[in-house]
Amino acid sequence: MNRNVVVLHRFSWVLQLIWSSIAGSVIRLGRRVSGKRPRIWHGTFPMHMIKDMVDVDRLAGFTSFSIVHHTRLNPSYSLVNADDFDVVVAQDGHTWDVLHWATLCTFLRRADIFVMFFDTRFSAITRPEKTKLALSIMRWCGIRLIALPSGLDVVFLDQRTSRYGFLERLQKDYQQWDLESDRVHTRKMIQTICNNVDLVVSGDSVCSRFLMREDLRFKYFPVNISVDNTSEKNEQGRPLIVHAPNHRNIKGTASLVTATQRLRDAGFEFELRLVEKIPPPEAIEIYAQADIIADQFCIGAFGVFALEGLALGKPVLTYLDEEHLGDPIFNLPIVNTNPENLERVLAALIDVPELRTRLGYAGQSAVERYQSPNALAEVWSRIYRHLWWGEPLELEVTRHFSPERKPRSFTEDPALEKFWPVDIEDLLPRIQAAMRRVECTT
Repeated sequence: MNRNVVVLHRFSWVLQLIWSSIAGSVIRLGRRVSGKRPRIWHGTFPMHMIKDMVDVDRLAGFTSFSIVHHTRLNPSYSLVNADDFDVVVAQDGHTWDVLHWATLCTFLRRADIFVMFFDTRFSAITRPEKTKLALSIMRWCGIRLIALPSGLDVVFLDQRTSRYGFLERLQKDYQQWDLESDRVHTRKMIQTICNNVDLVVSGDSVCSRFLMREDLRFKYFPVNISVDNTSEKNEQGRPLIVHAPNHRNIKGTASLVTATQRLRDAGFEFELRLVEKIPPPEAIEIYAQADIIADQFCIGAFGVFALEGLALGKPVLTYLDEEHLGDPIFNLPIVNTNPENLERVLAALIDVPELRTRLGYAGQSAVERYQSPNALAEVWSRIYRHLWWGEPLELEVTRHFSPERKPRSFTEDPALEKFWPVDIEDLLPRIQAAMRRVECTT
């Protein structure tokens, strides 16, 4: 493409931006003054939770859409496809170099509130000034902006470490991604976004430690499981443990494998299945067969997989840091499991079916009350109305932020009654006996 064509091409996009800015600003002002609810857009990185977040908005009575630049994430299998999103910009005939321009024009014309991940894709990570320009234009034109981390889009390697070396494990799983050399650029991009949005939602303590600003902290995405029969049981006769190690080092898969080997040596009978590179619908069917969901043992936080396991009525094992345990809004009946207590926790769950049943019922009930689409719709409705009309947040009136939720015990000893997130007083002797079987062989 010669220089004159390039100049003409850019000029055409400048004209489109100007027209979109003027037309969209007039429409937004009219909608706000007339009391119409804001139009919500989610994007632009193709995360699988976007579809459920859009559904939450619609459930709350808002017009909501999703927009992504593309859906090309993994060549071997895909967590998402084009049907999961309302707009896939790359499918509209735009070349890769103008996807951000086309997306910006869409927002300027049709968005009132944009809920974005820190990986906005408005510019390369080395060009935060371009992202700042895009965000500034949207705010000048009356669009309210909410930034939240999808997870790995805010992490970088610095001098800090965690109990089980989360960042060091992450680097092993992503050897082509130099977390240390990207530190300066990542920090600057995070700072740029934090300085140029209306609200920053951190998600949890793991993400918040990388952010320079945090207005709200909660698990912002819902869990919405749809299978033909969620009560379908494993018919193998032995408890089935399911683990989905999309990142083996981060998830602590080696600790799980070692623990199960020792349990077999001690005479425990069970099956272990690792679910890898399987599309979500097929994976959910496997999870529905599980007796125990083994999530992760090194990160310190729960995510989508843990919530899916709870929704399916399964005991879920996940390592939770003290900030999760001490914050009531993260209080779900997840079994706080790490490499040091993993064997004993599994021994109890394998040997005591009633314990699995109680945890399953409690998890399913808690997710429905606090993390379901209906529960999150209450929260997001108040957030949108606060940003659009200036109404008080008052999130404490929602189920998710209800004062009835209390902190959990910090103990990591499964031999203690207070360790378990359900009532196990009558089961405690059997739980302790199962643990002694493990201790006798170590």
